Parts: sequence; structure tokens; C-alpha cells
Amino acid sequence: MTEGATPASTPGSRLGLPLGRPRWTLVIVGYLLALASGWMYGAAIRAGGEWHDGAAWERALLLTVNDDLPRWLDTALYLVPWAGTNLTLGPLIGLFAAWLIWRGRRDLAVWVVVVELGVLSLNWLVKRLVSRDRPDIVEQVGWFGWGSYPSGHAMASLAVLMTLAALYHRATGRVWPAVTAFVLFLVIAYSRLLHGVHWPTDMIGGALVGLVWLIATWFAFVGLPDGDGRRAA
Repeated sequence: MTEGATPASTPGSRLGLPLGRPRWTLVIVGYLLALASGWMYGAAIRAGGEWHDGAAWERALLLTVNDDLPRWLDTALYLVPWAGTNLTLGPLIGLFAAWLIWRGRRDLAVWVVVVELGVLSLNWLVKRLVSRDRPDIVEQVGWFGWGSYPSGHAMASLAVLMTLAALYHRATGRVWPAVTAFVLFLVIAYSRLLHGVHWPTDMIGGALVGLVWLIATWFAFVGLPDGDGRRAA
């Protein structure tokens, strides 16, 4: 390094400090915990006898939120969930990871790809373990496939979008992306209920799995910073 050069001049330095070696044991344990949390919550709902027809509060909530909205708002709420589905996030994360590798940040690329692949596979596995039909309370609008539980949109929008916000925060110190990602998660959840494609407990189950996976991957790839801002060993 020449005299006067700073770490900010190195390739990829504007994306924050290197993450260090991933803690793959934490990734595996976190994945199993996320899977178990989704399965156990779904099993608890099914054991309560409210699996197929939903609880009284769920039916009431679906009827309450299903209301006529201005055309522009209804169109916006139809489009917003595409920001929280793996059909959109998968290709975008792939392109983003390729860009990160090009910038010399393979560590960040691995982090975001692992989060996305985990969400995609967890959604599929939990749906297979506890299959649930979609609600038939109101007319269903928008894209939906596989089973109703858990909500893949809730899972992906929480885990993936918040991971991207965390990455941006590490690079810039700004918190508004995390606030934006959380608000987007809430809007997506509301939209899926408005359009009658999920029971409220589907959203809770998806958020639970996504949150466990988000926390697990954060500690596996980022960990706790020490006094210098670097990850503690």
C-alpha cells in the first residue's frame, strides 16, 4: 500500500469490512431451528382443530380487511408482494451476488445467497410437513401456489429484505433501509390478507421461520462486532 492510501481505496471496501469465515455450524443449527419452529407452530394450530376452517378471529379478520379500495391503491397492493416472493428475489439475489463477486466481496455474496436458498427450501419443506388449504372466505387475488402455510412472502420479505438492509447498514451506517424493509414486510402481509390467499396464522408462521433464519444467518456470517467494529471471533 502506498503512503497515504486508506482501506477505503481497496476493491469492495465501500461495502464494509470483510465478514471473515462463516460459522457453518450456526447456519446448520439455525436452519434446523427455523424448520422446527415452522413445523411446531403449524402442528399446534392443527392440533387446536382450526387448521382447515381457520379460527373465528382469523375469519373475522379476513372479512374485515377485505374491503373496497381506490383502484390505484388496490393495484399497488397487488404489485407490492412481488418484492417479497422468491420468484422475484431469487433471480435478483443471483444477479446481486454476481455483482458482489465482481467487486471482490465473495463473503457478502455467500451470505445473501445462503439466506435466499434457505428461505426457498424452508418454505417448500414446511409446506410439505404441514400442508394447508388456502382460505375460501373471500375472492383470492394475485399469485399463489403450493400450500397456504406458511406464508413464503412473509418469510422471504422478512429474512431476505432485512438481510439486504443489514448489508447496506454495515456499508453506510444508515438505518432507513431497515425501516423501509420492515414497512414493506408489513404492507406485503396486509396485501396477502386483503387478497384472501393466506390465513393470518400463515403470515405469523412465515414470519416466525423468517425471523429465526434471519437471526441465525446474521450470527453465522456477521456475529457480534468487537470494539473496533470487526466481528468477534
